[in-house]
Amino acid sequence: MITFDSLNALNFLSSITKSDAPLLRGLVVEVGDIALGLGDLFFYSLTISAILFNYGIASALASTTSIIIGYIIVIYTLNKRRQLPGLPIPLLLALTTAVIIHQVILRY
Repeated sequence: MITFDSLNALNFLSSITKSDAPLLRGLVVEVGDIALGLGDLFFYSLTISAILFNYGIASALASTTSIIIGYIIVIYTLNKRRQLPGLPIPLLLALTTAVIIHQVILRY
């Protein structure tokens, strides 16, 4: 899923120009020059809900922090690259954090 999003976003994003932005109104959340797709927001919230349901509150809180850190990494990386999918880095960090926190809690 993450690989598909990365490849699909890079192909799609390369064809979008500033003049196409009004066509995407309602599908993206724009803050300044940064646009975040609603699909990304959906998967972030879905990930946290699934982690909360399966691993508990500690893993969900840690994963929420990881998603925020991952998105900050994406924003800083956008300074060097023009286009970048916003989903893979935060989700990989969140899932990795959830598994690590869950394993630590199970041991103690």
